[in-house]
Amino acid sequence: MTFKCFIHKFETDDVSKWDEHNEKESHTTTGVSPCSLCGFSTEFSFTGKKKAGTIPCVCEECKESL
Repeated sequence: MTFKCFIHKFETDDVSKWDEHNEKESHTTTGVSPCSLCGFSTEFSFTGKKKAGTIPCVCEECKESL
């Protein structure tokens, strides 16, 4: 499987190099995932650097309580 980032013109078949790229460069990640705090399924959009194995998802209710 090939991982491609068209924004930074980066391409690799190595998952660890892909993870390194996402930790060094800012990207926008969107999707549906359980909230990292309460576990309820929620849509999210995150822009920034992302640590490998993490899902940057926090629901609106939990954001308000932070």
